[in-house]
Amino acid sequence: MNLELLSTPHNHSKSWWERLFRHHGRIAWDDYDKDYSDLPDQVKRMHLIAEAKTDRTNRLQQAEKTKREALEERDAVRKRARQERLHVLRSGSYKPWVALNRANPPPDKLAAPVAPNQTDRFGR
Repeated sequence: MNLELLSTPHNHSKSWWERLFRHHGRIAWDDYDKDYSDLPDQVKRMHLIAEAKTDRTNRLQQAEKTKREALEERDAVRKRARQERLHVLRSGSYKPWVALNRANPPPDKLAAPVAPNQTDRFGR
C-alpha cells in the first residue's frame, strides 16, 4: 500500500477500506473520521501542504464574503435612510422605511415581464 501511495500521493484518500469484512456492509466515505497519522512522511507532508493551501483559500474567501456582506448591509441602510428622507421632503411627514416599503413593494423579479407599451407617454 505504501508503494501505491508513494507513486500517487494525491490519491491517499482512496486508500480506505470499503468494508471491514466481506459479509459487512459498505463503509461510506463520510462514516468515520479520517486519520492520516500512519501515512508515509513524504505523503503526509504533501497532504499537510495541500491542506494548508485549502485552509488559506477558505479563510480568504470567508473574509471576502464577510466584507461583501458588510458592504451590502451598509448600502441597504443607506437606501433605507434615503427613502425616509425623500418621503419627508415630498410629503412633509415622517414614515419609517418599513411602512414605505410595504406601501410601495419592490417589483417581483420572478413575475413574467410585461411587454412595453407600443405608444409613448404622449399617446402616439
